[in-house]
Amino acid sequence: MKKNRIFYTIYALLILCMIVTLFIVYKDIKHPFAYKFVIGSVIFLFLFFFYLVFRTTGRLITLKSFERRKRIRKFIISFVLLYAFLYGTDYFFRPSKVDSLRACSHAFGYALGISFFDLVFLKKREY
Repeated sequence: MKKNRIFYTIYALLILCMIVTLFIVYKDIKHPFAYKFVIGSVIFLFLFFFYLVFRTTGRLITLKSFERRKRIRKFIISFVLLYAFLYGTDYFFRPSKVDSLRACSHAFGYALGISFFDLVFLKKREY
């Protein structure tokens, strides 16, 4: 229980830091502390991202092989369908500027979120 409380506290701190950072950038505050705060929150964001990647990978390894294959299959299907949809909408709405790298990266991120989101935030017996 203590681990979850610490994780949720860190998550809330990340959200608070991002809100303050957006405010600093939007208002174009030129104070030296504001610059250091923005750099610190970006570093914190990257560290939190790597923590989520390692936590998801660790929990994915502990899954049974059937469940792991099911999630990977869901990821691949989601990726292909989302890529086709995003590429198609780019081709339809902006035929002169079709960007397949953008479509691929967005589809990859969405498919990861769809397939593995619950591994990060739920307890072990709930997923």
